[in-house]
Amino acid sequence: MAKYLILVASKGGSGKSVLCKQIARELYRTGYKVCGHDYDPQQHYAQFVDVNNAMFTSDDEADYIIVDTQGAHTQTNIDIMKGMNNEDALFIVPFMPTDDDYKEAMKMRDRLKEFDLLDKAVFVANRCYRENDKDVKDFKQRLSSTVKVAKSVFVNRKAYAKEPDSKVINEVSRFIHEVVINGTTD
Repeated sequence: MAKYLILVASKGGSGKSVLCKQIARELYRTGYKVCGHDYDPQQHYAQFVDVNNAMFTSDDEADYIIVDTQGAHTQTNIDIMKGMNNEDALFIVPFMPTDDDYKEAMKMRDRLKEFDLLDKAVFVANRCYRENDKDVKDFKQRLSSTVKVAKSVFVNRKAYAKEPDSKVINEVSRFIHEVVINGTTD
């Protein structure tokens, strides 16, 4: 049975689609079978799946099913959450280390808690200036009092959505091994 990796946030622009692409690339590169689903109306991840269809397989053959969602509390997102209670699923919630994104992360925490999914969620700092930045540390610490927070962070890089360079590959690989494969957080 495949494990679902579902990227969610309460708003758009948090980097869900880009992270779906990079996680899919890295899982595939390391030998896992990957399937992709896109429920975001913008369909950026779906376009990536179509263009890179040799990388993807069907649900029943996949080790991981990577799901992009709309950045909102839509009925589709509610249906996804309701459907994951009895599945092997990990909700990945990217957040930027800002006050506004902290508030949005708390909304996402409350929504996941409402559907009894908080134990299946991990929050990850995204679009950071640098990994050891004071704001990154501060927001990770604030969040970690109520949710699981990844030790890994994603640093803001030019053209992150394009073919990854070695720094991007290393960040994504570190996150996958830490959170997806080993299940560890701060």
